Amino acid sequence: MYSIPGYKHIYNCRESGKGGGVSLYVHNDISYSNRTDLNTMTDFVEAVFIEVDKSIFNTNKNVIMKVNYVT
Repeated sequence: MYSIPGYKHIYNCRESGKGGGVSLYVHNDISYSNRTDLNTMTDFVEAVFIEVDKSIFNTNKNVIMKVNYVT
């Protein structure tokens, strides 16, 4: 719906057509994978996940990040 120059938009929207959902923006320089296998959409929790490459944080493992909304 909205775009920010230099960023990718990742989202998980409600299928009901009543609006809602969660989203995040990731800078174009950040290597990540969209983890749709972990995304959640229920009457009580909405969540979107990404997995960020370990080189971004200089760690031994990739980092999983989440944005969620709890009703």
